This record gives sequence, C-alpha cells and structure tokens, in this order.
Amino acid sequence: MSAFLDGALRPRLGVTLGAIAFALVEIFALCLVVSPDVVARLEPGVWARNTDDDGAALTHALVTAQRAPARSSHVALVGASSMREAIWHIDSLADTVAQDAGLAQGASTLSAFDLTSGGQALAESLAVLRALPESQRGVVVLGIGPGTLFADRDELQARFEHPISALAVDDMNALARALGMPERVSTGIYFLDHLQFFVSRPQVPVRLAVGALTLRRHRYLGRTPWTEARWAERLDALRLDFARRAQDEALVAAHLAALEETLTRLARDTRWRVILIEPPLAPRARPTLAEARQAAHALIAPLAERMDVPLVDLDAEARLVDEDFHDFTHLRSEDAMRRYEARLAALIAQTLDAARPAGGQP
Repeated sequence: MSAFLDGALRPRLGVTLGAIAFALVEIFALCLVVSPDVVARLEPGVWARNTDDDGAALTHALVTAQRAPARSSHVALVGASSMREAIWHIDSLADTVAQDAGLAQGASTLSAFDLTSGGQALAESLAVLRALPESQRGVVVLGIGPGTLFADRDELQARFEHPISALAVDDMNALARALGMPERVSTGIYFLDHLQFFVSRPQVPVRLAVGALTLRRHRYLGRTPWTEARWAERLDALRLDFARRAQDEALVAAHLAALEETLTRLARDTRWRVILIEPPLAPRARPTLAEARQAAHALIAPLAERMDVPLVDLDAEARLVDEDFHDFTHLRSEDAMRRYEARLAALIAQTLDAARPAGGQP
C-alpha cells in the first residue's frame, strides 16, 4: 500500500505539464466564449451563486441596459439596498412612469433597469453611471446620502480589490485614481478582466443544465421591525460610524470630485438626465442621524445646484412612517414601497417629459 501511495502521490513532470496545458486551453476557450453579449443573453439566475446574489443581478442588468434600443426611453435605478427596497419592482415603476409621462405602453417605448446592489459603494454607482450608453435617452436615479458619501477607506479598498460585479475595469480604475485606491490590471479581455467574478461562480454549468435560479429582490419584505433594544444599540453606533467616516476629508472631497466629473460627463456626452435621491430614513432615526444627513446634504446640494441636478427627499411625499421600516433605512411593506414608487415615478416622468424633444416623441 505504501508503495502504491508513494507512486500515486509522486509528482510527474508529464502529468503536471498536461494539467497546466489543459488549464491554459480552458482559460483560452473561456476568453473566447464569455463576453458581455453572452452574459446578457443568459438569465441573471444562471450567474447567481444564490437567490440573493446582487452582483450577478447588477452585472446582467447593466449589460442588458447597454444593449437596449437607442430609440426607446429608459429609466435606471442606481444605489445600495436602501434604494432597491424603496420600490416594489422595476417593471411597475416603468409602467407608472409611462402612464404619468403619457407614453404608449410597451417595452418598445419605455424600459427600466434595476442597477442597485447591496452595499453598493458610491464609486461603484459612479462606474455604473459611466457605463450607461451614450446614445440612449433617459433618466437615471442615484441614491446618495451619508452612507455612501462618507465611506470607510478599508472597506472601499476591499470593494476595488475584490469586486462582486463585472463593472468595467477602466471605469473603476478612473475612480480608483481619483479616490487614491489601487488600480487593477486591464487586459481588454472581458473574462480575464472579471476573472474574480466568473471564477467565484463555478455553478454556471449546473445552472445551464438544470435551470436558472429565481433571484429574490426584496430581503426585508414582511420582516419584523427592530426591537427597542436593537434601536437603542444600533442608532448611536450608526451616528458614531458616520461621524468617524466623515472625518476622512480627503476621501469625501475625492468622492465629491468624482461625482461632479461623472455628472459633467453625462451632461456633456449623453442624453441621460440625473436625479439624486436621499435614501429613505425612518422618522425615529432622523433626530439621531440628523447631523450626518445634514452634513452630507450640505456637501451634495451645492454641487447638485451647480450641475442643475435635482436632489430630493421623497419620504414625506410618500408618507413613510416608522411602521414601514424594518430598520433605519429599509422598507418592509409592499404598501410603503408602492407609495414611494408612485412619488418617484412622478418625479421621473416630470424629468423625462422635460427632456422630450420638440414634437413630443420619445
């Protein structure tokens, strides 16, 4: 037995070279086969590791948006989970926008893309905005507040080094330079540029064989609200965390500069109009988090005014109350989501209508 094991486990040059050659051939084949077109054609659930895989959902939604017909009007929702949970569904948002804007019903007239993801950093949101196709006309809604403007430098660097979505490396590198973060090597080959994304999803062949997962959009629907003990524990911790992150003045300034550059680029080079939204905030959280919220608003508002971009808080119009929230920012009821969605749709329709060319055609 020992002789058998010794022979089985002893390295052999031929076997090693054969394994390396096979791996290289496999990587070469994947470089040829895996492309944004392939990602767009397959269902997002094929790429998903589990039903909550926001990275797969965002990647699929973005490559799909980039391939949408230029003749259509478009709506895109960008931001973290607070924005994802703020509306009932991207399709119902599109239907209400079309109705409010007086557009004919149908996907050929108005299409909408959910480009949100849990924990989405502002840099990731800006990379999404940079990736929007120049030829399309539409409205993009960006959720922005203290949670994204005031970032933890170490956490942000980890997002750059270990991306969970296949965002364009060149766009991310431009933001990395602006924020003083390490850049990634760009090969120009889609599979290699997003190797971490694809290698972390070895289940794709199985999904292709047995069927795609159905991704879960709402993570907080029907969940029990925070207990009083949880509120007492978390609110003050959030206040202190926002205050700590706001002290990184260099990173905050870099975020604002990157935001301004992205908004300028959209206004100059594309037909997209931007709406900045302060994410939902539970009424009972407002007093404790008022300082962070006001500090973020004071920094963003002058930029928004200078760029002629609306910066809005829809909570009051949507009549949000504490019972609508699971925690300080995530909605937990369909009714609350639909109220918020209706107010957001009206704002988008108004913005879309203002951008409509003479003659009223989309």
